[in-house]
Amino acid sequence: MGSLSESLTRKQSTVLKYIAKHGLAGPDEIGRKFWTRLDTHNHFTLLRQLTRLGLIERLFGDSQALLGYRLTRKGLQTLSASGEHCHPAGTRASYRTTFEHDTIVRLVREIVESSPLVSSYCSEPVVRSILAKRHGHQEKRDERYKVPDALFILKTERAELKVALEVEIADKSEERCRKLFRLLVTSSDWDVVFLIVKENKSRLRLEQIRSDVRQKDALVRLWREKNGIYFASLEDILKLGLTASLTGEGKTFSLKSLEAEMDEKRHKV
Repeated sequence: MGSLSESLTRKQSTVLKYIAKHGLAGPDEIGRKFWTRLDTHNHFTLLRQLTRLGLIERLFGDSQALLGYRLTRKGLQTLSASGEHCHPAGTRASYRTTFEHDTIVRLVREIVESSPLVSSYCSEPVVRSILAKRHGHQEKRDERYKVPDALFILKTERAELKVALEVEIADKSEERCRKLFRLLVTSSDWDVVFLIVKENKSRLRLEQIRSDVRQKDALVRLWREKNGIYFASLEDILKLGLTASLTGEGKTFSLKSLEAEMDEKRHKV
């Protein structure tokens, strides 16, 4: 008798791998990703099948509203048996704001990873594990290191940079923003930060706080290697994709413009 992974249909296996890749995925997101508008309810049938097989479980949020699906231990074992490398999604709180944040991070990931300059993308659960091993302990609110939403390698004309991706869609107090920028600017775990904010109004506020931290924070002023921070609005990223502008450190560029620079360099050689 064959293994469970061998008995799955291609679509079941594809959806299972997608949920594993992102840790958590909502039914509407899965429907848009893998079905046409004519197949309006087929994704619910497939999700029920995977649930009955014990491979995924439903995750509920406020007022018991369905947020999405994540892999069970059996689901992880099934994909691992088929040769897929799976990383546990962790135990993030089941709040709607957390789910919305993670959904946005996945949308941004799809855009960022479509650039040929981007490689070695690591999602938050993987980054958390890597940094815990590097620093010898898990991240805590009062600790001196930060787990970003993702890490990836960006190839530029001059060097390969390790980029921290941070998505900030919720309003935070100025004190929390100052602590965030202190950790982002002084971390040795990356070279630059791409900070995605909800709208341009939020970007202006955060840019001002970032500048104030650089000028007045004693630790940051004494820090020799300060990481650059580049801002982009979520609206621009979702609408313009790789041509969306990233602004900071006196520069403005896009992933598409960096790609054009690389192409021009290759043609000159």
